[in-house]
Amino acid sequence: MAYVWYGTAIATACGLGVLLTASLNRLPEGATVRSVNRVAAEVIASQNSSQHVSQQSELSLYQAADEFAQQASVAAQRVQSQTDSTDSLERSQALRQSRVYWQQAIKKLNEIPASSGLSARAKTKQKDYQKELAVAVREAAVLRETFIADTLQDVGVNPAQMHITLCQLSETEPPLIAGELNADVCKQHQGSQLLASAASLIKVPIAIALLKKSSDDDVPLTTKLIIDTSNYTENPEGDSLEVAKEYSLQEIMSLMIQKSDNIGTNQLIDYLGVEPINQTLSDYPQTSVGHKLVGSETRPANFGSGRNQTTTDDITAMMAAIYSQKENQSIRTALARQQDRELGYTALQDIGPQVRWLGEKTGQNNLLIGTTLAMKVHQDTYLLTVAIDNSSDTFVLQQVINRLTRHLTLNGSFIDE
Repeated sequence: MAYVWYGTAIATACGLGVLLTASLNRLPEGATVRSVNRVAAEVIASQNSSQHVSQQSELSLYQAADEFAQQASVAAQRVQSQTDSTDSLERSQALRQSRVYWQQAIKKLNEIPASSGLSARAKTKQKDYQKELAVAVREAAVLRETFIADTLQDVGVNPAQMHITLCQLSETEPPLIAGELNADVCKQHQGSQLLASAASLIKVPIAIALLKKSSDDDVPLTTKLIIDTSNYTENPEGDSLEVAKEYSLQEIMSLMIQKSDNIGTNQLIDYLGVEPINQTLSDYPQTSVGHKLVGSETRPANFGSGRNQTTTDDITAMMAAIYSQKENQSIRTALARQQDRELGYTALQDIGPQVRWLGEKTGQNNLLIGTTLAMKVHQDTYLLTVAIDNSSDTFVLQQVINRLTRHLTLNGSFIDE
């Protein structure tokens, strides 16, 4: 390109020469033709230098785009080599890197001005990079649909035992529509199938029923009840509510969630009534309360003859309702104070600052171990319910939660922007 600069310099010099010739009779006092020529030479040199810097900057942008493209290609090759790999997280990580590098390469090419000599070549490269980015985006979309099944395979758990529902909180998209899971904001594995037992997860719908009664009947949560001695049973964390003592509805509900108090649960079932509770839960078609809770030995009076049942779809939808609530946030506060943090809370601890645990309710008995939790991933809120039938394997449950959440950090939002 040297001849271009040289020609430009000549043209500039000629132009200045004409101006200088026309101005000889108007030179300022003390000025000479020699000094004016020196100024003209400095202007020409400055223009040549500016053009050289511009050319160097454009070349640097082009080279930077090429380097990003090479890194994207390396990541894409890792994706292909891991297509049959059992570790879906590694593939997800490589896909994310590939997408980011292609995007950076395209951005650098966009910064090259249309007037540049590299513009035509940059546009051709940009089209190639856009095609590669589209491939990476499509593969990430496929992985987003399969990552729950992939996770179960990675962990090595029997899929027939697992129930998983994961929903992203949305202001406009409910997790359930006419009792069916909304695929636009939720993913699931056996989420609509009844759990082997509701265990203490049933305390979430009971809390929702209490708040509904409080709102509909204008009953303040400061209203006090005496804990009936007939509702006594053992608590896994030791007694927190004492029979024959008086507590507010707020205290009873909070301890039912925070300490998984069985006595308080039984008292609320008596207070609300089984039929009214189930009427309140009509939006959650697979959930019902049929009996009180039993500890290790003592069966409470008026135990009930129905079944406590639910699904991870229903529980996750309830959690979405709780975390969408703008007015009464008492259940959300209780979930954030839950004392049993062995499952979801522990599973999230080593992921990093992009994930924040918001609250949780665990449940476990001889038929099931499970948890429902709320978490913030980047700027989005997710509700996740995971349960294993006929198991007490906390480590497997932790692994599933951890890996599902890591996928969220890599694959981004469920909701198309």
